[in-house]
Amino acid sequence: MSVRRVFAVVADAIVADPSRVCSRMRDLVLIAVLALGPTLAAATAPTVIDLVAAEQDTQVVFAALRRLGREDQVIPPGTTLAPRVRLVLRHADMATVRQALAHAVDATWSIAPGGATQYRRDTLLANGPLRTKTYTSTLMNVPHWETVVRQALRPWLIASSTGLALDSRTGLWVATLDGAGHERLVDLLALLEAGQPRCPISLPHPLALPPRTGLAAAVTASTWSDLAERLSRQMDVSISCAPTMPVPPPVMTLTPGDFTHLTQTLARLHLRTGWIDGVWCWGSEIPRLRQHLAQRSRFALLPAPVDDDATALLLSGGLQSLVAPGTWQDAGALLLWINRRRSFLVSHDPAVAHQVWDVLDRCERFGIDATLTIAGEKP
Repeated sequence: MSVRRVFAVVADAIVADPSRVCSRMRDLVLIAVLALGPTLAAATAPTVIDLVAAEQDTQVVFAALRRLGREDQVIPPGTTLAPRVRLVLRHADMATVRQALAHAVDATWSIAPGGATQYRRDTLLANGPLRTKTYTSTLMNVPHWETVVRQALRPWLIASSTGLALDSRTGLWVATLDGAGHERLVDLLALLEAGQPRCPISLPHPLALPPRTGLAAAVTASTWSDLAERLSRQMDVSISCAPTMPVPPPVMTLTPGDFTHLTQTLARLHLRTGWIDGVWCWGSEIPRLRQHLAQRSRFALLPAPVDDDATALLLSGGLQSLVAPGTWQDAGALLLWINRRRSFLVSHDPAVAHQVWDVLDRCERFGIDATLTIAGEKP
C-alpha cells in the first residue's frame, strides 16, 4: 500500500465515523509509519527507531517494530501479554527497544536460535537444533557432579528431548542440548575441573548511564502517556510505562531540573522508575532488566571462608538476601555451595557475581557474623 493510499484510508475513516477519530487516527497513523518503515530503516545503520505508542494495541506495535527495526519481534503461541502499550522511543537502538517493549507488556525477552526476539511471560528458552555429544573430564568417582551440572544448566534442560548423563567412573559426559547449551556445558566443565577462583569481567554498558540532560522548562500533563511523551520530547529520551501504573493526580507538573530531581519528583507521585538499557522505565513496582537471565548470566567460582555445609547454607541465605534479592529463583540464577571446592558456584549477571565476591571478601576479612550483621541481613 502506498503512503498516499494510507492517508486516503485515514481520511475515509474520519468521514465514515467522526466519533472514532481519536482512537482510529492513532492506529492508522501508526500504520502510516509502517508504510515508511523500510525506507527509514534502510537509511540508518545501525537501526535507530523513533516511535510514539500511547495506549496502542500491542499487536500493532509489534508489527510496527518488526518493520522499523528489521528484526523479528515474536509473541510465541499461547502467550498472553498486556493488550496495550504505552511507550515513547527516541533514537532507540534495538537493545533499548527490547527493554522498552518488554517492560511495557510485562514480559521477558530472549533471542531465539533463529535470531528472532521472543517476548513471553514464562521463563522458557527456545531450543535450537539438538545434538548429542560426549565429553571427557577429570570429574570422576563423584556422582554428585551430575547434580551440580544439571542445576547449572537447568534452563537448557527443560525440554523433554534434552538430556545429560555422567559416568562417574570414567568422567564421561553424554549431553543432548542445543548449541547454546553445549557452550555452557563446556565452560562449566572447564571451570569445575580447574577448581580455581574465577569471576567474569563486568564492564558498565554505555546504555546503563542515566541521561545528563535535564528538563529545561516545566511540563504539565494529566495522564502518564502525555507526561511521558512531553518529557521524552523535551529531554530526548525513551520512556516506557508498565501495564500497571499508580493512579495519577488530576494534574502533574514537573519543574525544571536534572535527572535526579525528576526521579525524586516522580517518586512523590508514587511512581517507581529506573534507567535500564537506555530507556526510562516507569511503573508501580521497581523496574528490572527484562532480558532472560539465562542469556546474560555467566559462571563464577568464588572461594568462601567456610569449613562446613551448615555454615555454608547460612551464608548462602545471607548472600541471597544481600545481593540481587528476589532474583535467585529465576531461571538461569544459581548460588550453590560446592564442598569439594570450598567455593560457591554462581550463575548470574556478571555485576551480581562481583557483588557476591565482594561480600565473601568482607566475610573473610571481618567474619561472616560481623559482615551480615553490619549489612542488616543476618539470617
